[in-house]
Amino acid sequence: MKKLKVLLLTLALVSLLVAPGLVKAETLMMATTTSTDNTGLLDELAPMFQKDTGIELKWTAVVMYNDFVIIGPDSDPAGIKGLPVVQAMKAVADAKAAFVSRGDNSGTNKKEISLWKVAGMAVPDKAEWYIQTGQGMIKSITVAEERDAYIMTDRGTYIKYSANKNGSPELKVLVEGDKSLFNQYSVLAV
Repeated sequence: MKKLKVLLLTLALVSLLVAPGLVKAETLMMATTTSTDNTGLLDELAPMFQKDTGIELKWTAVVMYNDFVIIGPDSDPAGIKGLPVVQAMKAVADAKAAFVSRGDNSGTNKKEISLWKVAGMAVPDKAEWYIQTGQGMIKSITVAEERDAYIMTDRGTYIKYSANKNGSPELKVLVEGDKSLFNQYSVLAV
C-alpha cells in the first residue's frame, strides 16, 4: 500500500510540475507499456487517483521498457538457474526439458525465437518437449505450471502471476539480468 501511495503522489506531483494547467483538467493522459497495462495495476490505481484528485486517469499502452525472464519449476531439471540466457537455452534443449512458447507471433514470441537463434540453434518447434500454446502470456504461464515447464515471460506479467498466487508462485525466476533480455519500448507523444 505504501508503494501505491508513493505512485499516486508521484502522479499528482508530475501533473503539478510538468503541466500546471493540467491540475484543473478533467483527464490526465499518460503512456505505459502493454505489460504494465496487462498487470491490471493501472485499473486499480485509476479510481483511487480520481478519488484523491478529481482527475480521471487514462492511458495508452505503448511505451517504456521491461525485461524478460525465464521462469521454471524450483526443481530446475535443466539446471539453468543463474546461467546467461544463451547457456540456459542450450541447457533446456540438451536436457529436453519441457519449454512452453506462446507460439503466437507476439513480440515476446519473436524475442524467444531470436534467443534460440542467438544460442546457435534452430527453433525446436518440432521437438516433443517444446509446447506452443498460441495463447497470451498468463495462459501460457498456466500451461507451463501444469507441465512443470520453463517459459520466457516479461517481468511485469511475472509479477502479476506471482501476485495471483499470493506471492508464492509455483514457477520461479531462474534466468534474469542478461542484457539480451532487456526490452526497450519506443516513446510516443500522447
